[in-house]
Amino acid sequence: MRVPLGWLRDYVELPADPHAVAEMLAQLGFPVASVEARPVITGVIAGRIAELGNHPNADRLLVGRIDIGDGAPLTIATAATNVTAGQTIAVATIGARLPQLTIERRKMRGLESEGMMISADELALPAEWFEDGIMQFEETLAPGTDVVEYFRLSDAVLDVEVTSNRVDAMSMIGLARELAAFQNVPLRTLDLSNPGDHAGGPKAEVTIESPDCRQFASQVFTGVKSGLSPAWMRIRLALAG
Repeated sequence: MRVPLGWLRDYVELPADPHAVAEMLAQLGFPVASVEARPVITGVIAGRIAELGNHPNADRLLVGRIDIGDGAPLTIATAATNVTAGQTIAVATIGARLPQLTIERRKMRGLESEGMMISADELALPAEWFEDGIMQFEETLAPGTDVVEYFRLSDAVLDVEVTSNRVDAMSMIGLARELAAFQNVPLRTLDLSNPGDHAGGPKAEVTIESPDCRQFASQVFTGVKSGLSPAWMRIRLALAG
C-alpha cells in the first residue's frame, strides 16, 4: 500500500523524518518495504493567465502574461495547446529547480521568456492522472502560492505492507489511527456530517417486486456535477498509485 506522507499528515502529527515514521509502522506490525524520496523541486508557484496571444515571430508558440500575485506579471512563451486566458497553472520561475532542469532566463524566437509553464510530469507526477500539457489548478488557488508546499510534493511516499486480516488499516485514516495511538497524540478525524436537507427535496419511488427483498434503502442526490476532480485529489491519488 503506497502511503504519501503528505496525505497522512492531515490526520496525525508525524516526525519530519520519513524513516522515523517507517520505524513506528514496523513496530505496529506494518513493515515498510521502501521509502520513496521525492525529488527536490523549488521555485514553482501558481500563476493565473491574465492575457494570452500569439507569438509575434512563431506560429506554434503562444505568449502569456502571468499574474503571480506579488510583483509584475511574467511574460512566458509556451508551445502547449491546452492553455487559455483565466486559467490557474503551474509556473516555474527563473532559478526554479525541477527534476530534469533548472529554469533560466532565455529568448524564444526573439522574445524573452521569464519562466516556464510546466506539466505534471515536470513535477515528477504520473502524467496519466493529469491533463495533457500544462498542469491546471482550481481558480480558488491564489496566484503566488508555493505549489510544492501547498500540495506537499516534497513529502516521501512509503510502501507499507498491510496484511489481509487488517482491513481496518488499509486506508490513510486507518494507519493514522494506529500512529496516533502509538504516539499518544490526537487523531484528526474527517467531518462526515451530511450537508443535505433532510426535510424536503425530491423523493425516490421504489417498487419492491421480489418477496425475498425484506428491506431496500434509497437516497436522492441533487446538484451533482460531473467534471474534473480537483488538483489536490488527483495529486494524492496519483502518489498513492
